[in-house]
Amino acid sequence: MNNINQTLKAINLNGSLITLKVVSDDQAEMDLAYRLWYEVQVGELKYPVTVGVNHDTKQIRITPNGSLVFMAIENGICIGTIRTTWDGIAALEFNYKQFLPDTSQAELTKLMILRAYRHTHLLMHLYLNTFHFHEQNMALQPYENIVFSANSNMVSYYKIIGHKLLSEQIQTHPVIKTECYLMGCSRKHFNDICIDGEKIVNGNFLLKAKWGLRYVWYKKFKLFNHSNTNKQT
Repeated sequence: MNNINQTLKAINLNGSLITLKVVSDDQAEMDLAYRLWYEVQVGELKYPVTVGVNHDTKQIRITPNGSLVFMAIENGICIGTIRTTWDGIAALEFNYKQFLPDTSQAELTKLMILRAYRHTHLLMHLYLNTFHFHEQNMALQPYENIVFSANSNMVSYYKIIGHKLLSEQIQTHPVIKTECYLMGCSRKHFNDICIDGEKIVNGNFLLKAKWGLRYVWYKKFKLFNHSNTNKQT
């Protein structure tokens, strides 16, 4: 998808005005996302990124392939992103069809939030806007499943909001070279996740507490064994 540059909504997040928008990956505004990706992956997490990295401009750039990037912007600075790639348009980062044969996938990548905003509802706001845009523009590129890779420390979080492991094999991420797990859900279940997410960002304390208890349960008791014997590259 090309030549998309659309403001979706403005939100008040803890007293700050945040603009949520979507751009196709051929837009000049991608420079804002490139700087966020560098700040998080290289500056903060020290990942050994080699593809697309420019230490002089402090950016991690990508080759446009028809993906869409959902951005959260505050005062001209990108503070969060989600990137969507459809298997009918471009190659995905992983071969999900070995776990979900005969289905179409939309892959979420570059799920990144600036550190200062990680304990807010910003990620869920990005999730909601990603889903709503997909649904309103389904004719552009239909899909049956949402798929993505998750670092081991994020598996419990994604489980509590309703995603499932596609495999217990440890994967090696092709770009940042970290160990990760493949996760996802059906389009219908993504809708259910977003219905609950909408309630939480609108202040449903009971549902938020329920998610918190589920997080503790998965983290303490149900999280599978992260054994290197399951590693797959």
